[in-house]
Amino acid sequence: MHRLDSLLALYQAYVAPNPPNGIIVDYHLRGTPPDDITIDLIGEDGAIIQQYSSHVLPAPAPRPAGALAYKLSGGARLRAPIRGEEEPGLRWGALTPKSESSSVVPRQPGINRFVVPIVAAVAHITPGLLGSVTPAALVPGTYTIRLTIGNDSYESPVRVERDPRVATSQKEFQAQFEFLIRIRDRVNDIHRMIARLRDLRTQLLDRRERALRMGKSELFTQTQRLIDMLEAIENGLIQPGLNENSGELDGTHFPDRVDGKLQALSYQVARSDNAPTRQALELWEVLDAEVATQEMLFAKVTVQHLPDFNRLCRDQDFAVLM
Repeated sequence: MHRLDSLLALYQAYVAPNPPNGIIVDYHLRGTPPDDITIDLIGEDGAIIQQYSSHVLPAPAPRPAGALAYKLSGGARLRAPIRGEEEPGLRWGALTPKSESSSVVPRQPGINRFVVPIVAAVAHITPGLLGSVTPAALVPGTYTIRLTIGNDSYESPVRVERDPRVATSQKEFQAQFEFLIRIRDRVNDIHRMIARLRDLRTQLLDRRERALRMGKSELFTQTQRLIDMLEAIENGLIQPGLNENSGELDGTHFPDRVDGKLQALSYQVARSDNAPTRQALELWEVLDAEVATQEMLFAKVTVQHLPDFNRLCRDQDFAVLM
């Protein structure tokens, strides 16, 4: 035994598994198809709400793991093995994450089963950062499941029913769904901006190092100025200190930014069967305005400062930023 966190890893949840939570799609394949298989969840308006594929993404590379850095599920059950260790024990070394096979459509010969969650698509969080937006549950109604194998498609209607124990109206379900979609899309806006911002910063760090080596003081100063601007925008949007290597108590040391607050708001709204409260709508307006402010600052960097910087790079025979 090594440390308290290793003791926690030994516990298992002694409960029977619940039935699949979602739309169960069963299908038979005579053999392994040469093409990928896709399963679509389609709304009444014909728009694709969710799409899953049999295409398997490359396995992630092992990453460092420290104390309290492993993931728990179902009480205290490890979701991933420690490379080089057959039994739970010391939590140091390289953690090889378990592939999320539940999101990959099976394509083995014979009978296959795939469970489609009855929620909208999730937000895309920057790899390495913690957090997630609680997905919006589907509004009661009629949907379509479409199974596509090569050029052949098969469709079947499916009905999502309201829980008879709740008195929530269709209008209230719709209001919650639309509100959660707005939060999800805003978080996607944030992380698209972060991806572009970090790409620019990587290029700027390269220019700064080269300018320092070559003694180009003006270019070095302007590069550092842009880096500082981008870091201020990033820190206004996300909390870089909360990442996949964070410990259990890091949330008390690194305060949430607007991204984390939007994620928390999605959880508070989605955990009930009601429409968003007035307080939730008012908080949304505040957080949405914070994102808009950072968007304007980032647009100023890309539209105003970057062209000036690129002109300076050309004058000094440096590669421009892309």
